[in-house]
Parts: sequence; C-alpha cells; structure tokens
Amino acid sequence: VVLIIVIAAAMTIMRTTTATTSKAGGQGLNQVVKDGSFAFTVTRVQCGVTSVGDPATIGKTAPTGTQWCMVAMTVTDDKGASGDFSSTNQKAINASGKQLSADSEALAYMPNDKASISSTINPGVSIDVTVPFQLATGDSIKQLVLHDSAFSGGVKVKVG
Repeated sequence: VVLIIVIAAAMTIMRTTTATTSKAGGQGLNQVVKDGSFAFTVTRVQCGVTSVGDPATIGKTAPTGTQWCMVAMTVTDDKGASGDFSSTNQKAINASGKQLSADSEALAYMPNDKASISSTINPGVSIDVTVPFQLATGDSIKQLVLHDSAFSGGVKVKVG
C-alpha cells in the first residue's frame, strides 16, 4: 500500500514539474529558466579549477588529468510552497554529449557547501549556489539540465 502511494505521488510530481518546464531547446547564461517550483539563472561556468576548499587547512586537489567546472546559479522558488534544492539532481552535458553528475565529494570542501548540497527554499526566496562537475582536463560543459526534483523533466541551459 505504501509503495502504491509513493508511486502515485511521484507520478503527480512528474506531471506537475514537466508541465512547467521551459522550452526544450534551452536558454543561455543569465537567462531565467523554470522547472517545477524553481526558476534557475546560471550566472557563470568556470572550468579549469584544480583544487577546492582552503589548501592551508582542508581541501581537495583534482586527480591527475581532471578538472572541475564550477557552475554558479541563482535558484528561486517562484511557486506557493517550499521546495528542496539538491545539487545531485543537476546534470551537465560535456562536449562529447555525455551526461555528467555533480561532484558531491567536492561540494563537501567548498565554502558554501551546505546551500549547494541541499537547501529548502521558501516561496519568493532565492539562494546562490555553486555546483561542481568533474571532467577530463581540456573537456568543457556545453549544456546543463537543471531539475527541481529527481522526478522532473528538467530544463536545458546552453553554456558552451
């Protein structure tokens, strides 16, 4: 019985978030795109980052042959109820068309890790987050697929 309720709730969430997803073709940097309860504005993508955290105290160095691309964005809850943002719901597409997941280990070393990992956002409230993606050195992110939940269709943002 519990499984049926969970599946029914997931189906409702999927229908709700997919219906509010912006254009399938995607928008670009500094443009507002919407998925479900959230409006996303990607403000910067910085690749070539080889360390996170404070090297003097605690930090992490990228393994040989890799880099991080840091994606800075503002996430706003523009609906009537609070929603939970999670960096693990966000995806990137590299130059070869492969889907990448956010690097949750790198997040633990970042100064704003708590907001970037997971945050409850109340209606009308915005948060600034940075989501790291680990890629091969020399690779780049061409597109992001941003989600308000694990069940949403996502919205595309062209960044490269």
